[in-house]
Amino acid sequence: MYEAQDFYHGVEEMQPVMEPMPTLSWQQFDGEILVAEDNRDNQALISLLLERWGITPDFANNGAEAVEKALVKDYQLILMDMQMPVMGGEEATQMLRHAAYDGPIIALTANVMKHDIERYLEAGCDKALAKPIDKEQLEHTLATYLSLQQEANSKWDDILKSERFLQINENYKQKLPDYLEQVLAHQQAKEWEQLQAVAHSIKGSASCFGFNAVADAASELELSLRNGECEHHEYPVLKLEHAIRFVLQPQAEAPKGLS
Repeated sequence: MYEAQDFYHGVEEMQPVMEPMPTLSWQQFDGEILVAEDNRDNQALISLLLERWGITPDFANNGAEAVEKALVKDYQLILMDMQMPVMGGEEATQMLRHAAYDGPIIALTANVMKHDIERYLEAGCDKALAKPIDKEQLEHTLATYLSLQQEANSKWDDILKSERFLQINENYKQKLPDYLEQVLAHQQAKEWEQLQAVAHSIKGSASCFGFNAVADAASELELSLRNGECEHHEYPVLKLEHAIRFVLQPQAEAPKGLS
């Protein structure tokens, strides 16, 4: 039987942690952006961030939708998640390049190992942004590829205190029981590929909302399954279950800042 201390040294490690951001000089950009991202919570968060730069993005729920939309509308920038259902971002990028789409495509990925990044660049991506998205890196990417419209000053605290962000965060928390149910069901059925896919989704989304203990546990589970260590899945599954159940407890605090 595993105890709480087997997973973490202290209760504070289970709290949602978001590093405070300094005041930034916000730019207002002009351009059409397509975001290919299958996770609805991540879509809402990305939309909230981009709107602060004066951008209202279009969304594609998978790579096939991204290819279809990018070939009928002139986008100045595509943010492409690499792991999506139906068609992944890597395949979608290759198809767009073969179809003579020459606009910038930025990979969004939680897999930031050197060989992963090299593979995305070979597929046709111009660069890669790690998940959770670093806000300064995102701003730099927008400044590189989009036209500058005007300058304005703001604070990241404005986002974090907004009702919309708090609602997005709460919506995500309400989906955690379903994520946990999927994890346990796939574990029981020994459906390792499906379990790895759910772990990857949790890793990316939980880190975006500052639930680092959940993200770390999901990452550990995904890595063990990716390495073919299915017989050693029990500990990371229990660790992930423990982290999710802690977040769902009433005393778990809301995130205080973005990383």
